Amino acid sequence: MSDVVAEQPKLERLSALGPSEPWQAALLLPSRWQDFTSPLTRYANLREHTEVVISGVLERDATTGFLNGTPRLQASVIGNDGISVTFTLFGDHRELARRLPGGTAVAVQGTAVHIRRQWYLNNARLIERDWIGRLCPVYPGKPRVIKPETVRDRVLALLDTVVDEAATRLLSELDAYGGAQRALEPLGLKPNQMAHVIRAAHQPRDISQGEKAQQALERIAAMQAVARAASARDQHDQAQVFRIDWAKVRTRVAALPYGLTKEQRAAAYEIQLDLGRAQPMRRVLSGDVGTGKTVVYGLAAAACADHDGHVVILAPTLPLAAQIHAELHQWWPDLDVELVAGDAPARTSTATIRVGTTALLYRESQTPPSLMIVDEQQKFSRDQREKMTAHGCHLLEVSGTCIPRSMALIRYGALDVSRLTQQHAPKNITSRLWARHEQRALMADITASLDAGDQVLVVYPLKEGEGRDSAERAYEMWQNIRPGRVRLVHANLSDEEKKAAVEALKSRQADLLVATTVVEVGISIDGLRHVVVIDPQRLGLTQLHQIRGRAARQGGIGTFSMYPRSVLKPEAQERLQVLLDTCDGFEIAERDLALRGYGSLAANADKQTGSDELLYGRSVRLELLDEAAKRLSVSL
Repeated sequence: MSDVVAEQPKLERLSALGPSEPWQAALLLPSRWQDFTSPLTRYANLREHTEVVISGVLERDATTGFLNGTPRLQASVIGNDGISVTFTLFGDHRELARRLPGGTAVAVQGTAVHIRRQWYLNNARLIERDWIGRLCPVYPGKPRVIKPETVRDRVLALLDTVVDEAATRLLSELDAYGGAQRALEPLGLKPNQMAHVIRAAHQPRDISQGEKAQQALERIAAMQAVARAASARDQHDQAQVFRIDWAKVRTRVAALPYGLTKEQRAAAYEIQLDLGRAQPMRRVLSGDVGTGKTVVYGLAAAACADHDGHVVILAPTLPLAAQIHAELHQWWPDLDVELVAGDAPARTSTATIRVGTTALLYRESQTPPSLMIVDEQQKFSRDQREKMTAHGCHLLEVSGTCIPRSMALIRYGALDVSRLTQQHAPKNITSRLWARHEQRALMADITASLDAGDQVLVVYPLKEGEGRDSAERAYEMWQNIRPGRVRLVHANLSDEEKKAAVEALKSRQADLLVATTVVEVGISIDGLRHVVVIDPQRLGLTQLHQIRGRAARQGGIGTFSMYPRSVLKPEAQERLQVLLDTCDGFEIAERDLALRGYGSLAANADKQTGSDELLYGRSVRLELLDEAAKRLSVSL
């Protein structure tokens, strides 16, 4: 007899929701349960405008027809007390009607209404016979990929096969982070109950049991996430230790054209202390536009160069890289600083400090970097930010608004943070969210800014050739309003064309710049006082805050206007409200973390927002992460 090999379960389209292995389907949890345990059989107890599930038999054969041109099925269910309820299913249900002769037992869900002494169910749907008398879990779906009902059928079909492996995997990871028994004890659980908890999170005996099981899994996921964050810090080789010559640092500071704020001095000191340790630095330098981040990390780069170290400074755009290069050369002409651009000839670099765009990641150097500085970290993937840090390189990430993953790593001790909040030239930006019907008022406000001698930036979410969102079409409109005084910037223009547009505003040959989000970083126009974003709901908080930072860069009064051309959904309104509440980039990043989720905190994870891979389709709540951090004694 030949051996029979059991067929391995397959995820099929479930993988579109995150799981990559069959056992992970057990961690794709339902969002709620529909209670079909006790359908009404006596309809005298119906209450109007309440959602109900009724059970009975069809009073007569179901019929099909049309209502205002729409196909429909209509039938009436009669209860044990002789009262009938009529329901309608819209759509072509001729095949279903043939299976519903009078006398057929059915269960129907819908909203009860009473019209002319007759009960009806609005928004009705038939309940599958197998679910009558049970709780029916409701899973997330993905439009045009997999329906929630298909997810439910697939997950439950896999559950018996994979639940034990899922339990073993969870327990194994908890053991790696200090022991499953220790982690589960505060939850009132034992390791041998894990499979039971996972089952109950899908198919509980009652809703209360299901909610408790899911809460337990969320707390377990929180413990794993925080433990991952804490352990990520230790997964690096030893770094080069720099014995900082503080007298030399003071000489570098004295060469600057302006004095440092107390915050800048403190941040520079913290960073250079990190450079003196064998443990690779993993630090974020957080500060809004105008707080002087460049000089702080420039001092760190200079300190490395002064002690025979090599530094790479990665910037998202060539104009920003060129600006950093020029500032370092101006402050400290003795340093060997090279600008690396994508179109520069490929050659092995000998420079002590290399500044450039992602071209840096693919250029060889005679010596690997001792310090990697990533400016505007939110513009790069984790792989790009850490590409050169595999062998114990110090890493300093710089941002006005950190990505949610970095904020979570800061929160749970895997990243240190130095904050800059003091502006060298204080400014006051007034932010406003205009209503859809206020277009004329916004146009008048923009005109008033221009007439007052201020320059204006109007940002559209997309570039040319994309319907009404076209920046090019908007440029033509604005040119008709202010002929010759408008310029255009988008990603498809050459660097020379973009530079010429910006220079036209700097030299006051133009007053208004129409652009896409390409202006998020690296654009500095002294006279720019009013920034307008069209359809801000289509952009992230980080992008919006960075774009807002283009206004009043040299200090003073500025205006930031957001104008949505469609009705905002509640979640979009909540997100944009953050920008009305604060101009502090660090606070915005913290609230963005709460709104978007933290991604994955594992050391090699690329996911920087959204749900962790521990529970698919949902983010672990921050309060549970904080609770787990205290339980695991992780430094907050």
